[in-house]
Amino acid sequence: MVQRKEGSRRNNGHMKGHYWTRVKLERVASYLPLFTEAMEGAYRTIYIDAFAGTGKVDLSSRKRVSRRAFFNFSSVIDGSARIALQVAPRFDRYIFLDKTLAKFGKLRALLEEEEFQGLRHVTSIIKDDANTYLRRLCKKTDWTSWRAVVFLDPFGLQVEWTTLEAVARTGAIDVWCLFPIDAVNRLLRRDGHIATANRNRLDLLFGSRNWYDTFYKSVSRPSFFGKGTATVKTATDWRIISRYFVERLKATFPHAVEKPLPLNKRHGIPIFLLCFASADSHAQKRLTIAQKILSIPSTAHGFPSRLDELLSSRRRSYAEAKK
Repeated sequence: MVQRKEGSRRNNGHMKGHYWTRVKLERVASYLPLFTEAMEGAYRTIYIDAFAGTGKVDLSSRKRVSRRAFFNFSSVIDGSARIALQVAPRFDRYIFLDKTLAKFGKLRALLEEEEFQGLRHVTSIIKDDANTYLRRLCKKTDWTSWRAVVFLDPFGLQVEWTTLEAVARTGAIDVWCLFPIDAVNRLLRRDGHIATANRNRLDLLFGSRNWYDTFYKSVSRPSFFGKGTATVKTATDWRIISRYFVERLKATFPHAVEKPLPLNKRHGIPIFLLCFASADSHAQKRLTIAQKILSIPSTAHGFPSRLDELLSSRRRSYAEAKK
């Protein structure tokens, strides 16, 4: 079962997004310049976008299209690839991955824009499977002089745990990961009878088979006819899934946030969790920053000013150090 991240492509060629698209992008975007500032003079930097899309996202719904068009309001925002290319201080290298031919073409066209032409020589646009490419990149790169940020923003359950393990082994990569908790929850039948294909998919996602014993418990209840007892399975809720995924991250990476940011649908049930982990054992300060970024609720207004308030002391220290 696959849950799409940004819906189908619109006629204008941009991917369709939802409110949580803006939230995840502004959270990751706020971290990137802090990362490149921290690495200046110490390491060369790479930004890796494993599901890069087209560079633009359309947030309008079908119900609003005609009204927005009438008033000439734009609902198209910058996607993660375009945001990364605008970061200052800049990254030394950019890698954009996408398997879809149409998106691959859009990403190549992005570098033809005047604003980004100067970055063509340091930007690679790869049409490949994200898991395969990332594992290969992590293994072949000499990470003694490089540090990187990887943004894992899959359409559904595509990211495999072996990929996260490969990232962790580098000792050099910070990863922002959108975890599709709703897609996972929909595979967890209340009776515990999960199809083999879905079990295998969850094994790959979590990198372990013990998720089943964590998410299900056997409970004995009186049978319907009052003779003996019947054993039934009870499914978990999203909080237990969240804790399990965070504990898996903490067991794999030197640093991982305790509290990911839930991106909720109606009735307050999360559809995604935005998570952060770092393979760099010296990333405690960056972990603190990431947790502050994720501490601001997804429904919060004025995110930039609220984040600036949280990070003001750090910015002052950085400015003083540069004098």
